[in-house]
Amino acid sequence: TVPLDKQMWGDVFGMCTDRFGVTWMVNIAQGQSQG
Repeated sequence: TVPLDKQMWGDVFGMCTDRFGVTWMVNIAQGQSQG
């Protein structure tokens, strides 16, 4: 298990395993401004 936390590449990342043994990796990308 890795708690959600800001990573060096700028996104928020976390990982966990559910009760069925499936590992989930979550990466929340920072939005890019349009210009």
